[in-house]
Amino acid sequence: MEAILKSPKYTDIKLAKGVFVDSTNYSDRTQTDVGISTKSFGRFWFHTPKGKAIFKTYDDYQSEIRDLRIVNELLCYELSKQMGIRCAEYELAHLADDVTGVVTYNVTKPSEQLINSVELYKRQYLSQRQDLVDYSKALAFYIKDGYDVDLDKAMKDLYKITLFDSLTMQSDRNSANIFFLIDEQNKTLKVAPLIDNEYAFNTQNFSKQLRENEDIKDSQFSERLDYIYKMITVDDEVRDDSTFKENVKQLVNIAYNDPECGKIFKNFMNGFDVKKAMEKLEKQGVDISPRYKEYLLMTEKVIKDLYRQELSSLKNNQNTNSSEDIYQ
Repeated sequence: MEAILKSPKYTDIKLAKGVFVDSTNYSDRTQTDVGISTKSFGRFWFHTPKGKAIFKTYDDYQSEIRDLRIVNELLCYELSKQMGIRCAEYELAHLADDVTGVVTYNVTKPSEQLINSVELYKRQYLSQRQDLVDYSKALAFYIKDGYDVDLDKAMKDLYKITLFDSLTMQSDRNSANIFFLIDEQNKTLKVAPLIDNEYAFNTQNFSKQLRENEDIKDSQFSERLDYIYKMITVDDEVRDDSTFKENVKQLVNIAYNDPECGKIFKNFMNGFDVKKAMEKLEKQGVDISPRYKEYLLMTEKVIKDLYRQELSSLKNNQNTNSSEDIYQ
């Protein structure tokens, strides 16, 4: 049985009904805990057989592309498994009164608390920055305060997030949705799995064209990459340059100079297969419109070409063939 999601101007994405809690309806919301959200999101904690979960409807800002945002969450979850990065689980779901959205499950253990980057910095009275250099400094403060932090692993996890966000073109990765798991009882701190990927694939910057079925050329998409400014950067100076493309260059340089990051980079490039991820979703009953499929495949091609160009440039500058090893 299928439900066609209808929005004011965009109706051609079909999503099969997923199974949520059978007895759940709007009146049950008063019996649940309020989830991590604002009132506009319609997110609430529910208790399911798989544990505590949040139901997200995306009926807030830019609700006219809520269908695309649902697909993006599901697609990024599949891509995360292909690429080898931890991501909160997302499943298609609906309430008993036929409101469709996604359900995502709690990622914390009983003694852990989920804190975002804003809180991470605030606890150490640090200025809020969103680059790898300053994350390293912030985590070092926690180590000094007696927390058990595997700094090398944490920085590799943050590199993974930065690379994943670049490849999937996240246009809303900000300090409020980059999370850490802190355990005050056992004094541990680590990077949390990815959460909130609804604005992947630069969808936010092409919402009008996607709603109205306008043609989008590769060149237009490339030109708007630098509209993506909410993301982790390698260092703060990148923000003073052409942010997105300069960050790609820095990510490639890290992969080239750090063998462990080089392995991560290679695995990510090999796993970044949007067509394969879409096929997995279709087997789960998610019917993505031909129009959006075409758009998603175009974004993948543009990004892969950009990374290939950076690798080729690096190879020429270094006068070596070894850069090819991290992207085959």
